[in-house]
Amino acid sequence: MSTSIAYAQENIDILESAQARKIKNLAFFKSFHPGIYNRFFEYKLDKYCVSLITDNNQLDILEDGKSIYDNMPISKAKEEVYQFKQAYSEGKRLRTISPPWDGYIYPSVFHTACRNLILKSPINKHNYQGYIIPDFYPLIAFNGVGAGYHIDLLLTNNSVLNALIFEPDEEMFAASLYIQDWEDLCRPFIDNPERSIHFIIGPFINQQQTYAHYFKYMIEHCPIYPLTTLFINHRNLKSSKMITEKVNEDTNAFASIWGFYDDEIYQINNCLHNVNLEVPVIVNNQQDLVDIPVFIIGAGPSLDDRIEDIRKNKGKALIISCGSAIHTLYHHNIKPDIQLELESHLITMRSLEELKDQEWVKDIPLIGPSQLAPTVFNYFKNKAFYFKGESVTTFLFGRKGNIVDKGTPSCANAGISVFLNWGFKNLYLFGVDFGYKDLNNHHAKGSVYYDTEQEILQIEEDLNKEHLMDIDCVTGGKIKSTAFMFTCKRTAENSIQTYENKSRVYNCSDGAHIPNTIHLTREKFNDIEIQNNERKIERFNDLQFYQNRNKIEKSTVEKRIGILEHNLTELTSYLSKELGKMDFDLYSLTAKINQLSNFMETRIKPEIPPFYHFIRGTVWHLFYIGYSHALSISDEKELRKWIRTWNIEAIRVFNFLPGHFSSVVHKEYDLETDHWTWTYEPSD
Repeated sequence: MSTSIAYAQENIDILESAQARKIKNLAFFKSFHPGIYNRFFEYKLDKYCVSLITDNNQLDILEDGKSIYDNMPISKAKEEVYQFKQAYSEGKRLRTISPPWDGYIYPSVFHTACRNLILKSPINKHNYQGYIIPDFYPLIAFNGVGAGYHIDLLLTNNSVLNALIFEPDEEMFAASLYIQDWEDLCRPFIDNPERSIHFIIGPFINQQQTYAHYFKYMIEHCPIYPLTTLFINHRNLKSSKMITEKVNEDTNAFASIWGFYDDEIYQINNCLHNVNLEVPVIVNNQQDLVDIPVFIIGAGPSLDDRIEDIRKNKGKALIISCGSAIHTLYHHNIKPDIQLELESHLITMRSLEELKDQEWVKDIPLIGPSQLAPTVFNYFKNKAFYFKGESVTTFLFGRKGNIVDKGTPSCANAGISVFLNWGFKNLYLFGVDFGYKDLNNHHAKGSVYYDTEQEILQIEEDLNKEHLMDIDCVTGGKIKSTAFMFTCKRTAENSIQTYENKSRVYNCSDGAHIPNTIHLTREKFNDIEIQNNERKIERFNDLQFYQNRNKIEKSTVEKRIGILEHNLTELTSYLSKELGKMDFDLYSLTAKINQLSNFMETRIKPEIPPFYHFIRGTVWHLFYIGYSHALSISDEKELRKWIRTWNIEAIRVFNFLPGHFSSVVHKEYDLETDHWTWTYEPSD
């Protein structure tokens, strides 16, 4: 056989192997991931072409007849992996979010346990130098598949606990089926229950849907995300970089909303008191009332410029005062139609007590979640509560129509979600700034935060200590925002998007740019004619407050509490037993918290979401303490000692919770004798 014929035959063999590889991959995915199989079983390449580079016998991907790798796919992959390894090799330090030091400040059982545990660690804020990259990678997110050579190089030559394969271009992934043996790459993950490989493949409707899928995966691996997740942005594409930047941008916001056991049981205690007080539960809205315009009033500084717009529409729109906005409205002698409160702690009561005319405020109908402090509900003459979708109180008593999702973390978020949930077609946001143009002008005039002797209500010092970020202003340029405010903005965006086909939301504030809203300047707002709706407003308040007899039957309380108690006992028992199986080394710790976090997300959350939200923060906080401090310890002996200490204490805490829960919920619900209703914060 001549050399040229042999050379041609070799090329044919490579191309035939590529076709056989695709068939093999599809057969593998048929059992391992049927969704991928069904998507690509009959898929035909269109804009891309898999081609053989005869100079180096490498399979390449062509777009419009041109190699996307400059005819050097493996060389490009090696360079990409080299740069990744240079930045993230064993022994180097990562600086993501810091370990917890002194944030557990409440005199409560869980905060006390966390505080005491941290004191036993050899790492503190003075000797902390960052997280040490171990001899394995806890999680690598491959943003972009392409020909997949970089994935092969990294997975074959390194120990990777979790791999995310993200490719927004489905045709690009289809091309990889000819080039990579996905079964060979996936098999080590399938055969080891401590490891996982996950695929997210486009197309997606929009950027929001893309990010939702991506971020959902991230939180399934908390606290590996956000502590030690590494990203490799294939070909440095803009789409991949945007995802990475957005995940990093949301990290602090994500870590700020975990919740914890003491706060959750505090909320349950409040809810049970409110049921005992026979506070009514909201009912479905009437269809002929949804056309009433709704003004959601926050306490942001831009409210000052819109006060007269609100005043002249009294009786035309439902005016909803959110939290401390009541002080500014009182200052301007505007009585809202409804007061909305959110916080379960007594800071709400202290804020209301700062108003000089107590009868003026008591006469306003109050709405809040079921876990609002019972002393606050008792303070108002007319009131009703709803169930916060993310709260375990929803699991206890929630029903369709009285559950409100995404109504946290601020009162403005609650206002937006409550009234969208009721089906109102037009919401107008005033003083919902989610940021600050001037840190000295942090709330509207007349705010309780400017003139109070109560330390709990003073804000300036805390704001000056906050880590601030720049966000887009709705009128152009940038404004300052905190992690909390940024979380509020993100949540509002998601809530508004959920209802965008049914309702319109107008941003009449001059703070943050809020996607999915229509910004109205004063001039544009005043061009809108709003008719008189006094009778409809009165009918709505009759329906929800004055004539509302929809109450929780007290006879159901013990049964529902018993179910929750059973779930808590079963879960904490499982967590304790699993932790008891681990060795005291970094890999075992990482693998175990990875397994248990994934169990929470894939088993508990889909089956009983409210219970998941009740317990997840507690689990995450304990894992965060153990994992973050372990990653920071360089001495092997000290590391093993810390992991053992953490393991023993985590098991002790999980075993303690059911008994403590039982002692709190099984009692006579009397506001005069229950010390839980007297304190500012959760107690023991």
